[in-house]
Amino acid sequence: MSQFSLAHPVMKNTDAEYGLDRHAAIAFFVTVYKANKVFEYDGLQPGYGHLEGALQFLVKHGFFSAEELQSAKLKYQNQPPMVENARVQAALEVLQNFNGADSAVGAIQVSPLLRRNLQSYGHPKIFGPPEKRKAMSPEDWNTEFDRLWLHRLRRVIRDAPKCTYDNAYELLTERTRPFLHESEEQRIFELNDVHMVVQLSSTADAEAELNQLWVVGTPPPDKAMLCFVFDDEELRARFKRLATKLGWKDSELAKVLIQQFIENCTRFVP
Repeated sequence: MSQFSLAHPVMKNTDAEYGLDRHAAIAFFVTVYKANKVFEYDGLQPGYGHLEGALQFLVKHGFFSAEELQSAKLKYQNQPPMVENARVQAALEVLQNFNGADSAVGAIQVSPLLRRNLQSYGHPKIFGPPEKRKAMSPEDWNTEFDRLWLHRLRRVIRDAPKCTYDNAYELLTERTRPFLHESEEQRIFELNDVHMVVQLSSTADAEAELNQLWVVGTPPPDKAMLCFVFDDEELRARFKRLATKLGWKDSELAKVLIQQFIENCTRFVP
């Protein structure tokens, strides 16, 4: 976990901790401390994980204004800011810390050809309505793709488990199999109820380049997999919140707890 602190420019006994939780697939967080009160931008809040959402959370609590944040963004892009003051500099430092922590956990670039193809053929649950995408100019589509990529998709792909070439081959259609290469890396994941296989290749300038993204059918069940449903949504939410605070992904914490339970019980029930 990469964590930073920020003092409030006006209010005494008020500060914030923010950063990137590497255990979470969607991982930006902010915690604001006001006297005896704590306000969290965490995994159960709408828009969690989005860099913009985390920045707006700091705006909401008065660490800098929306105009000062916009000026910081301009400075970050080496453009003239609208205003210049200490809070703009603080917002700029937050941007630098967020982006520096994010880029340090693994870089993935997207091939230009795949970008163009996804404008026409990307799944609507991931990339939005196809008619809207096709009506965009190349510049507008690149902007929209960057938003989707940076806010969520990149981290999901980065943290997705690898799958073997043979498993990926079985999930693809006859039409797409020729583009699958055994010398490259395949990963599998689910996002918005859509199962996907991606392929990454090594490049000279980046850790990996995403060159293929295929929508596939539901993978065959893994015999080592155990699934269960909580009694209610509140209990599920409490478990996820607890796992996040402890620095775990909820699925990983559940696995550890079950394994410990089995280990302890086998001492008494062989």
